[in-house]
Amino acid sequence: MQKSKIIIIIAALALGIYIFTLPKGVIKKEEANVSANRDTKPIPKNNTMEKTHSVKTSDKENNNLKLLTKNYNTVSNPEKKIIFADSLANKYRKLHLYDSATKYIEIIANAKANTEAYSIAGDFNFEAYSFSDKEDRNKFNEKARRFYNKALEITPKDYEVKCKLAMTFVGGENPMEGIGILKEVLKEDPKNETAMYQLGILSLQSGQNSKAVDRFNELIKINPKNANAHYYLGVSFANLGEINKAKASLEKAKALEEDKGFRAAVDDYLKELNSQELISK
Repeated sequence: MQKSKIIIIIAALALGIYIFTLPKGVIKKEEANVSANRDTKPIPKNNTMEKTHSVKTSDKENNNLKLLTKNYNTVSNPEKKIIFADSLANKYRKLHLYDSATKYIEIIANAKANTEAYSIAGDFNFEAYSFSDKEDRNKFNEKARRFYNKALEITPKDYEVKCKLAMTFVGGENPMEGIGILKEVLKEDPKNETAMYQLGILSLQSGQNSKAVDRFNELIKINPKNANAHYYLGVSFANLGEINKAKASLEKAKALEEDKGFRAAVDDYLKELNSQELISK
């Protein structure tokens, strides 16, 4: 998970605000349907950068994109063409111009046709799904799922890709299938941190805080330096009213992570807990 997304989640939880805008519901007393983590201000879709996208690009960026596009269209060497496509994909991604970003990354994936390239194409599309407006989400989610499945056809035991595939179901119309995939990963790889982490988040979001505590404690036994696990363990304890344990976990998370944004968000949450304690006294 990218740190910018982690910080968005932390800030939301600290303030008691849910930023997960897809429909939620409890599923057979299991983990709830959870949408992908995304900003509260969805990026508009784009068909052409100039006409339909609200992202402001500088003259320098526009000229750079035009030059790269020209080079991509005129070069005949396949390897050089992939290099230009990669540059275009990443520049459009940075600008949140996801239609264009996914277009070029998919060209690379189809040209290379290997596990890594398909997985990266899935990542681009899942990020686009996470940050796009409602109209485009299904399109990007379905494409992400398709590319993850292509990667798994080549490497069936790639559990990280399998966990990513699971999340395309969790945020869609069939969340139990995604939860089932995560549990399947843990059955085959009991120490898989990604699957354990995602199931912990799902437990937390569905209000099953005791189960979330178990999940994150188990993850911490496997990787004591996982700052996110310590953070969400603290959130789970706070939801259970065990404030001292929550503070200890949050302080541990802060000690393990050097990212200033992460640490600031933890401090904000600690202040919120302290304020709640003062009010309750």
